[in-house]
Amino acid sequence: MPAVIRHEGIFDHEALYKATKDFADAYSYKYTEKDFTKRHSPDGGEYKIKFTLKKNVDDYTRYTLEIEIWVWKGVEIIIEENGKQVKRTKGAVDIIVDPKYEKDYEKMFGPTRWPQFAKKFAERYFWKKRLDEVEDKMMMEIADLKKRYKEVLGYPT
Repeated sequence: MPAVIRHEGIFDHEALYKATKDFADAYSYKYTEKDFTKRHSPDGGEYKIKFTLKKNVDDYTRYTLEIEIWVWKGVEIIIEENGKQVKRTKGAVDIIVDPKYEKDYEKMFGPTRWPQFAKKFAERYFWKKRLDEVEDKMMMEIADLKKRYKEVLGYPT
C-alpha cells in the first residue's frame, strides 16, 4: 500500500532529491531515475520525478520502491537562511512511496503446478519466519525514508 506525504509551503526540492539518493546509498539500493517532467504554468511550475529503488536482499527476496515526487504551484523564491540567501520552492508537494516485496524474483521455481506447490509449501512452513523478518526490515527502511522526507519538509519527528 503506497504511503503519501503531503506538504504545502516552502521547501527545498533539491534536498528531497538528495534525501532519496542518500537513503538509497545508506541501504544499498540500486537507484534509477525513471522519469522527470517539468511544466510551466501561470500559477507556478509543476514537475514530477519518478525513482525506482531496488535491493536484492538474498537469492530469493527483493525490495522495490517506486517513488514519485510531484510538485505543483511551485514557484522558486529566495529566502534568507542562517544569514545566507538560498533558493527554495514555495508550493505543494506530494511524495508517494509504493513498496513492493518480491519473493522468488529469479524464478527458481518453475511455472507448473508441482514447483509452485513446493514454493508455497516452503514459504508457509520452512521459510515463514525468515520471510516475515525480511518484510519487517523493509517496513523499517520505509519508515526511515519517510522520516528523512519529513525532516526535509520541516515536520517534527
